[in-house]
Amino acid sequence: VSLAPHHGALRGALVGRGGADPMSVQQVNAKLREVFDRFDEDSSGYVSTEELSHMMASLKMDVSPAKLRKIMVDADPDGSGEISFDEFSKSLKKQLNSGDMEGIASVVLAGGGTFGWLNPLSWFQSETTSEPVRETPSRSGSPSRGSPSDTPGKYYSKTPESVRSAISTDFTPTHRMTATQGLVQANNQAVADEVKARKREGQVRSEAMRARFLQRQQQKNEVTHHQRVETHEAVEHLKDQKRYEGWVQKQKLSEAWDQEVVKKKKFAAKVKKGAALAKKAKEHKAIERVATMAAEDASTSAAGQLDHVERKERLKAAKRAAAEEAKERTAMVRHATRPEVRQEGRVMFQAQRDAIVAAEKEKQEIDFVKIQEAKQKYLEKQEAMKSKVTALREVARAARGNLEEVRKQQAAHVRHQLEGERRRKAALVEETRQRTQEKHDEVYTWHKMAIIEP
Repeated sequence: VSLAPHHGALRGALVGRGGADPMSVQQVNAKLREVFDRFDEDSSGYVSTEELSHMMASLKMDVSPAKLRKIMVDADPDGSGEISFDEFSKSLKKQLNSGDMEGIASVVLAGGGTFGWLNPLSWFQSETTSEPVRETPSRSGSPSRGSPSDTPGKYYSKTPESVRSAISTDFTPTHRMTATQGLVQANNQAVADEVKARKREGQVRSEAMRARFLQRQQQKNEVTHHQRVETHEAVEHLKDQKRYEGWVQKQKLSEAWDQEVVKKKKFAAKVKKGAALAKKAKEHKAIERVATMAAEDASTSAAGQLDHVERKERLKAAKRAAAEEAKERTAMVRHATRPEVRQEGRVMFQAQRDAIVAAEKEKQEIDFVKIQEAKQKYLEKQEAMKSKVTALREVARAARGNLEEVRKQQAAHVRHQLEGERRRKAALVEETRQRTQEKHDEVYTWHKMAIIEP
């Protein structure tokens, strides 16, 4: 974006302020501070290359990276990579006096219509000095204000050649127009203030809408976080309960097995004790029989022989009976401790363990169903929350669309007003120029006809 072709007209409109009073240094700095703050997005007191690029992008200025670097180098003489406020104001004043409108001044002028500052370069006083007016003698011998041949006036240069050739060369008009320029500046300031006020109102509304939206989003996030915490706590509680029940079941199985081992040991001890008692009884009976037989043998001789034989037979019979009794007891012990019985015990214990495992599996299935139901409820809640969030996003998107449309309408209205103001100013300038030209030609004609003296 180049403003160099318009520099002549701009310098005449901004620097050539006519008779208007110049602003003080404090007033110029205050106004420039508002412009500088627009560039300084992070309020650091310095304008970086990124901030300058953002400003030019927002103003739709198509600038190459090389051009951007040149603007930064021109406005940053100390090479720090950032533009301070003093460098900003000095660069604007330097470009105004030198006539170079390709630097930071082009960005400032391009942003005038967008941000509400009008003709910011007119705040500076021009450092150019006008040439002194040389007085030359007139036909009547009195000094005059100069002549068109040496120091032509502002309006003399716009006079047609046909009129200047018919007029004396020792006249220069000296009138100026200050009231009209003051009125134009006052109107420009009023329009700028109105644009700033509307922009501030829009910013306040936008900040309020943004604050409400952020508050609603925070509330939603808190509700979602609370639901997540509750779900996590419920899952952890179910896990702890499951672990505890498993531990209890394990303890019960361990206790049942220990009891069965104790029963087996008691039964084996009882069988062993019975066998020992039977053996002792057998031995005692045998001793008694031997003693009886010896006593009988000692008391009888011949008859004793017969008795001895009989006793021997009875002893053999007793031995056989004892042997049979012992065999029966052994058979009873073997029968009581046979593999089938042990297998039945193992089958019984296995059946008990299977029943416990089946009960545990059934309980686990019930717990799994409960967890699935809780999970389904949680998913349904999440889906409902997602639907609500989607609806809120749609509402927010519609609100942003409405806000953008309102801003576009406001911007179009402001542009319409600025365009009307520019047309009014152009018409006023053209009307003033025509009136001035007519007065100028009329004065020169009177002078030519010797009606008035210069």
